[in-house]
Amino acid sequence: MQLKEVGLPFVDVESPTTHTFLTEHAPELLLQHDIENLDVAHVRGPNRLLTRAIAGWAYSRTDEHGEPLYAGIRYVSRVGDFECWAVFDGAHVELDSTQDITVDDPALREVANLYHLSFGPMT
Repeated sequence: MQLKEVGLPFVDVESPTTHTFLTEHAPELLLQHDIENLDVAHVRGPNRLLTRAIAGWAYSRTDEHGEPLYAGIRYVSRVGDFECWAVFDGAHVELDSTQDITVDDPALREVANLYHLSFGPMT
């Protein structure tokens, strides 16, 4: 596992604060999806077009010098309640530390069991 540090903030599409901000500052984006007031049911719905549209909106936001405002988005997977982070192309990411993941790692085994994955012989 590698831990990384990112300088720009991520847009947390699960957060009520983000929902309020987007409802106020990006109404045209929401209206394209027939949404007047964004909430978690919209972003967690089966149609991920809205989440992708929010990501596109965040990716295109820049400051007065043309520099990006966001490093990516944070969301929860539709498959289980897994936390996901989409890092935008061009985001500055620095390696903070590393840790080996072994085949007997409990977290790795949990995910493998959840998805019925098995490991072949290790050489």
